[in-house]
Amino acid sequence: MLPALALLSLLAGCTGSPPSEEPVPQPFAACAPYGPADPSRPSPPATGQPRPKTVALPDLDLDCMAGGQQVNLAALRGPLVINVWASYCLPCRTELPALQRLADSGRVPVLGVIGRDTRDSASWLADELKVSMRTLYDKDGRLLAGLGLNGMPLTLFVGADGRASVYHGTALTGETLDSLVEQHFGAAA
Repeated sequence: MLPALALLSLLAGCTGSPPSEEPVPQPFAACAPYGPADPSRPSPPATGQPRPKTVALPDLDLDCMAGGQQVNLAALRGPLVINVWASYCLPCRTELPALQRLADSGRVPVLGVIGRDTRDSASWLADELKVSMRTLYDKDGRLLAGLGLNGMPLTLFVGADGRASVYHGTALTGETLDSLVEQHFGAAA
């Protein structure tokens, strides 16, 4: 019986109810400014391969965890990796260090979005895992709803046109993340 309960709690972890909301100091970097793609960055090479289906980012204004101005998702341009996560999502916890390493590398900007979680829980986890990438707060999960998705983790690869390819599945490893970045943005990223 205990293993069954543990499995149920694990499976429910990424779609369950978020913990309560309380303010807490933030370990996150400032979000602004985000603007059009850097014209000096090369476009990914044409490979003759069909591009993955892309989606428009919803027209949502989300607060930056570090304070300051809101960021409008529909205005974002790539190359940019967006990762939606929550403190109670075990696969999210697994992949966050790889995403932070990508952010630290400077190969491509990385933006976290905390979805359906509390600021204090997310900040605690970020501090614990030493995650300081730019991060937005989406308390009610409006981004997931706008994309017609429910669970996490979710990673979006945003192109120069503002459209995003969606990776929705298991936790990303550093190797898989590097491969996806190269696939979406080319070797120069």
